[in-house]
Amino acid sequence: MAWLKRLSAPIAKERKSRGKFIVCPRGPHKKSASLPLLVALRDKIMLVSSLKEGKSAIKRGEMLIDGRVCKDEKFGAGLLDTLSVPSASAFYRIVPDKTGLKLLKISEKESKIKVCRIIGKTAVNGGKIQYNLHDGRNLISGEKYNTCDSLVIGLPEQKVIEHLKFEKGNTGFITMGKNAGMVAKLEKIETGRTRRVWMKKEGGSDFEAPINYVMIIGKEKPAIAISEKQTE
Repeated sequence: MAWLKRLSAPIAKERKSRGKFIVCPRGPHKKSASLPLLVALRDKIMLVSSLKEGKSAIKRGEMLIDGRVCKDEKFGAGLLDTLSVPSASAFYRIVPDKTGLKLLKISEKESKIKVCRIIGKTAVNGGKIQYNLHDGRNLISGEKYNTCDSLVIGLPEQKVIEHLKFEKGNTGFITMGKNAGMVAKLEKIETGRTRRVWMKKEGGSDFEAPINYVMIIGKEKPAIAISEKQTE
């Protein structure tokens, strides 16, 4: 089994317990920005007390990622992925904060939607376009979207529910850096060499961030729950 030093783990609390190493994640997300299912089940959701129990539960198909059964205990769940254990009525979304990533408890209804950022696109046969999303999935569509836009999709069927443009006035949040997890309105976009944006916090001041640190998650308000306040 591959292992990753806890000091490299994306969730700060995982560095404090159970020794020097954790299971090394694999999958579409970067190792430094993902959490292995086995660690999530044992140390965060805490439905099992040992690696052996966790492996057994995952192999039985009790854990879902984005609405689909995943039997790979080392699969790394990342930004905005949903983790579900239906037998325990446990549903979570992985969201960013200043320490890295955390699991936000959500409703079953919330576990059936997700926002994905478009990070690239390629023309394919038939006049359609393949869109590459931040979580590793690809979506082929005849609709015209731009890189940096976001899509609200239904899970697990991947049907596009809403298109969120990367434009002034829409609501975004910061995915990394010192402001990770902060929700703010997109005020200004600077292209060219700088490729930075200006954001405005509710009732607060403006701040700037690199374009690739910002994900649009709604228009007037977030289309999904990404904070405890929204789930209360």
